[in-house]
Amino acid sequence: MENKESNSIFDLRVMNRHIPVPLAGGAIGGIVLVLILAISWYSEGLAGSNQRVFLENKNGEPEIFIFGSWPAMEDPEFFKKIRGNFLKEKSDFVEANLSTMKLTYYKKGVLDREVEIIAKGKEGFLSETPAGLYGVESRSRNRLSGISKVYMPWSLNFHGNYFIHGLPYFPSGRPLNPRSFTGGCIQISDEDAKYLYDEVPTDTPVLVFEDDFAPDNFSYTFKIPLITGTHYLAADLKSNYVFLEKNSSDLVSPGAVTKLMTALVASEYMDLGEDLVVSESSMVPTIRPRLKPGMKISPLNLLYPLLMEQSNEAATMLSRFLGPVHFVDLMDKKAQAIGMTHTDFADATGLNSENKTTTHDLFKLAKHIYANKRFLLEIAAGEFKNAAYEAPSFADLEQLNGFTGNPDLIGAVSGNIGQDEKEISLTVFSFKNGAEERAIAIIISGSEDAAGDAARLFSWIKGNY
Repeated sequence: MENKESNSIFDLRVMNRHIPVPLAGGAIGGIVLVLILAISWYSEGLAGSNQRVFLENKNGEPEIFIFGSWPAMEDPEFFKKIRGNFLKEKSDFVEANLSTMKLTYYKKGVLDREVEIIAKGKEGFLSETPAGLYGVESRSRNRLSGISKVYMPWSLNFHGNYFIHGLPYFPSGRPLNPRSFTGGCIQISDEDAKYLYDEVPTDTPVLVFEDDFAPDNFSYTFKIPLITGTHYLAADLKSNYVFLEKNSSDLVSPGAVTKLMTALVASEYMDLGEDLVVSESSMVPTIRPRLKPGMKISPLNLLYPLLMEQSNEAATMLSRFLGPVHFVDLMDKKAQAIGMTHTDFADATGLNSENKTTTHDLFKLAKHIYANKRFLLEIAAGEFKNAAYEAPSFADLEQLNGFTGNPDLIGAVSGNIGQDEKEISLTVFSFKNGAEERAIAIIISGSEDAAGDAARLFSWIKGNY
């Protein structure tokens, strides 16, 4: 069967040159690269390259590239094309290779400086840095981290809670003990951090590159089962092998699955440990009411009812902390940035009928979360346990995704499509084929029992492959 994702074309325009580039939909694994592409201009004697990147939007019109996670850059071949183009155009940029732990700075396409990366974010943790193109949003000579309560000298904030900075230290002046990883930031020496701080201006794009998933020679034998859903897609998250799909490019409502994007945005833009005060305006109809006005609760604790019980209260609370309009804008930018080009969000709960996506786009969401924020799937499955983070404050949480006790489950969100009686589910299973263990994503929409359909389809995959 044709692998649609690997045959997609992402259109790139750099300096008004048209470059169609194929996307290898498999992409994300052992190598992580960060590329900072400098954007500058002539102003009051300051010379720059005036480099801009344009992409075709869903209407075929050129748009300036949106900062955010971008799985297209998880393909090493695609990355090489982009990097090669910037070298050819003699652009300024910084490239940090988190595999070799080296960061290099280029001026007008010529190597200017190479430095050591001392520490990086650890894969699988809440603060793991997501892949994508970002922008330097703010700068601080000595920023106090609201999460770890340490000072980060010469900080460049490039996305949500993520920074490039020097060696951190406590308010007392005591340096933080050397570590092999950070809370998601890129840590370099104070001297090197100051150099970047002085050289890299605000609005400079920052590219995070990952290569966790790559096409391989793993093969499946295709057989056809009976599926009752109107729209579905079942595929291997590593190889992108499609077991079965139907109407996967048609627009549907994401419904309850919207809350996965809500959780993703919250995890990247909010301090998950900071207490929020529940407002009266957050009291909205939901399946399992949990919140009360005046209650103090952290965003991390809100993720549990959000993903396990599809809580509209939790979604509303998270979105209103950053501002509902701004939050939805971040959801849309995140969707565009991870390749969900046919997705638009109208609210954080999924109840609004103007929320639109495709099952193919939701597969990209599953792929991105599995690679970068897997703890969200573990929370949805009721299996997230980490001594470094607080336990849920709610003792009687229910797993309403329909997969209680399923040993093959990695994570799932299942529920209604807005106010419709039909259901939708996004599920990731662990699938063993001989000695191989694979992650399988199944997205089903327009079903009277989406979770049941997903479970039956997964059973069919196990029995036939």
